[in-house]
Amino acid sequence: MWRSAALASVLWLAPSSAAHACLGYPYTDGIAYFEAVPRNVTDEDLVLEVEFDRHQVATLNGVVTAHVRRVLHGIYSGSEIRVGLGGSSCTDSFQFGRRGIVVGRLVTPEQGQAGIDALENGEPSELRLMWPYGETVLDPVTETRIGRAERLAGLARANDNHDANGDFDGDGRIDTARYFEDDEGNLVIGVHLRRGSLRPTRVWSGDISSLPRFTFRSAPPGLYHTACELYGDGCGSAPAHVTLTHDGIIVEGLEDHSRTLYYWSGGAFRNVSILE
Repeated sequence: MWRSAALASVLWLAPSSAAHACLGYPYTDGIAYFEAVPRNVTDEDLVLEVEFDRHQVATLNGVVTAHVRRVLHGIYSGSEIRVGLGGSSCTDSFQFGRRGIVVGRLVTPEQGQAGIDALENGEPSELRLMWPYGETVLDPVTETRIGRAERLAGLARANDNHDANGDFDGDGRIDTARYFEDDEGNLVIGVHLRRGSLRPTRVWSGDISSLPRFTFRSAPPGLYHTACELYGDGCGSAPAHVTLTHDGIIVEGLEDHSRTLYYWSGGAFRNVSILE
């Protein structure tokens, strides 16, 4: 998950311009701290509990020393380890603190140069850092603040670029709904609400195999007639219609033409089947 950024994509800009280059603070990159050993580590990865001294400063493509408190995965015998810091306008290495469980790979200067050579030859490279280092360093996993919020919510971006935008909670700001996959492999539609936490709010979830069957889109304010007869005689507890004063989300089943309206009311997302 952390090897997707190629060397050539690293920007050689001053760290002070991070907020502008990264579309806001939520997209600034920092060293990731985990709560336990991630499930997707490989034999090449080191998982260490480390602590960085408070006085160490993150510099453009700099190197800092971390004190090794525990080795949780892999083989490493030193009490300290040298850590390479990615350098770009989108990097704030210590934004998540200076102590915790980190994941990374030891990379020698020769391996780093080989990665640069591969990129220059049009070949893929897993290395994240530009490689000015004259020593072996740990190339740590990094993540953005918004990515960390999603991970701590147990969600990962699904391989689908579809988003829906709208003012879903009525606060006058544009929110974003998108597909995620949770830890159990279920498909989730989550919404990043601008009003508070970066963690997405779950709106809909189902088995991941349902991905080809469902789509979702923004629903503009207005009157929506419900399929309330589905809820029992006399519509049960479902309303005959719902009037939205702000945007909602419609999830549509492509096979049976079912449509469910999700709308923010009373501090949470409610849902009802609708007719269109």
